[in-house]
Amino acid sequence: MFRIAVCDDEPIMVGNMERMLNGFQEKHKLDLWVSVFLSGEELCNALESGEAFHLLYLDVRMKSVDGIEVSRRIRDEFLDESLQIVYVSSSREHTMQMFENRPMNFLPKPVAAEDVERTLLKAMALWERNRSDFEFQIGKKQYRVKINEIMYFESDNKKILIHTIVNTLEFYGKLSQVEKQLTGNHFVWIHKS
Repeated sequence: MFRIAVCDDEPIMVGNMERMLNGFQEKHKLDLWVSVFLSGEELCNALESGEAFHLLYLDVRMKSVDGIEVSRRIRDEFLDESLQIVYVSSSREHTMQMFENRPMNFLPKPVAAEDVERTLLKAMALWERNRSDFEFQIGKKQYRVKINEIMYFESDNKKILIHTIVNTLEFYGKLSQVEKQLTGNHFVWIHKS
């Protein structure tokens, strides 16, 4: 599942983006999950609690925590270089600051549907090409762990334990599903559990 966040303090803009993305989901038969945030603080709180996204449409000008600060925190505090950021703004005033946080693109407001579609498909192609994370879900939240930090997986009843260099994480699932996601990543299934 490809997870998208839309962050803008204008509810009408957020609603339009959500409708466009849902339309592209139907048009291209995509497996998307779209979450909306009406402030930079709300998005940062979600990221801090462990929610993970693949693509972020981010308004530059917002009250309190603006898009530049949100993207700086994503790169510098959360150390997330895999999240593709697409800035959305009616102003090009902060162009140099935007590029410091390595965005994928910039879309001027009002946003054209074909630009959203183009950036969505490009982000999905980059995600497919550069998958270096193991993704799993707990409840409705999606989590990611760097594959090179995983030592091994273990099955315990209906739970999967992920033993990493730092800690052990768990989620409900089957080793057969884990095996499918890790195809080509040099993991070997040595025992039923």
